[in-house]
Amino acid sequence: MLCAILVDIEVDLNVKVIVEAIVTVAVNLKEYVMKRPYIVCHMMSSVDGRIDCAMTEKLAGVEDYYSTLSELNAHTKEEQEYIRKLFEEQPNISYAEALGILRQKYAYSRTYYGFYRYVVKSGIRPKEQLEKYEPQPYETPEMFGIKMQMDVKYVPKECFRGTAQERYEASGARFYQYTMIDETTRERFLYPYTEVSARATADFVKRAIVYFGYLPHIIQTDNGGEFTNRKECKKTHVLDELLEKLRIKHQLIRAYTPRHNGKVERSHRTDGENFYRTLTFETYDELKEKMQEWNIRYNNRPHSSLRNIEGKRVWFTPLQKRAELMTVLKAGQTDSPRVRFIRQKAA
Repeated sequence: MLCAILVDIEVDLNVKVIVEAIVTVAVNLKEYVMKRPYIVCHMMSSVDGRIDCAMTEKLAGVEDYYSTLSELNAHTKEEQEYIRKLFEEQPNISYAEALGILRQKYAYSRTYYGFYRYVVKSGIRPKEQLEKYEPQPYETPEMFGIKMQMDVKYVPKECFRGTAQERYEASGARFYQYTMIDETTRERFLYPYTEVSARATADFVKRAIVYFGYLPHIIQTDNGGEFTNRKECKKTHVLDELLEKLRIKHQLIRAYTPRHNGKVERSHRTDGENFYRTLTFETYDELKEKMQEWNIRYNNRPHSSLRNIEGKRVWFTPLQKRAELMTVLKAGQTDSPRVRFIRQKAA
């Protein structure tokens, strides 16, 4: 239909006239072309047989194209007055509420984005300038056994099969992965649970200490109920009782800033990409077995973030990094706090 009309238009017509003709047709086509201005641009460059869109730049008056299109679709004076008056009367009104009032009282039909763009561009309510986040320097300990990060994540329900799937469908029962990671070596310990609770957290910490073979000076967590109580609660959390007994400092990150626990969060992303993407299991025991196999693989795969004692990137595995630091520790070549190894019970 558009092509049929454009054939009758003489080539030497001013581009502005052509644009107005196209827009007229677009109205009849329920603004099909208006939603796809690149089609209009292509046809403009094809009026005299040229099909290179870059040639549009050379057509006389082409600079008027977008300004004309914008003018034809601009807010009317009545709409502008309605909007300005509304924001003057209610300066703190939200955009969504303002749009709702305009639609109810004045049959305003613009989209949310079109309304927002007009309000900001016209200066009625300038766009709020947010402070750009600048990462703060983070000091990772030079020796293992100083600081660990702990977190918990859902085991994706897409991995459920058989009994696990039946439990989930019947009662919504889930499985959870607890994670402990040494900040220096990136060595991890994982263990699955059927609940997220203070009791499960305390059990996990004990298992993690046995696995690593040493007591960290600090364990860092988020502010979840499985790790700490609310400020108004005067009762000591089960985890805090355990850590105080073991002389381990419990360090909480700032609320709603998971990036402060970045190492364990990043490792969870790796879990999703390399473990859970292909995992299926039917029982808790099967999940535990496969999670242990994945933990062994994770601790024996090279990590780009690990460097040797000279600061060079060498793609160590977590266990290789631990072995290197153990050599440094035995040689007494470190000023780091003492590593608190635990004594293994005799068999």
